[in-house]
Amino acid sequence: GTVSKCAANDGFCGVVVAMGRDGKACSVQLSGLVRVPYSGETAPAVGWNLLAADGNGGVSVVTSGGHSYLVDTTGKTMTIML
Repeated sequence: GTVSKCAANDGFCGVVVAMGRDGKACSVQLSGLVRVPYSGETAPAVGWNLLAADGNGGVSVVTSGGHSYLVDTTGKTMTIML
């Protein structure tokens, strides 16, 4: 029954897409397409990437410890398939 912000290099299974007015309830998307910000100077490659949380509400490409996600990039965001 709880969710929390990921630390840098944590794996993630979903994305908070809405917060309740009380700041206690939220909706978490666990599957489908979702747009998230990414960190790093270079955009992730279009296709399969190993991703982990960046600790600031976004994601980053990692070489180990993350999960593989299908990615498409636009600007400083990426669309991933959860």
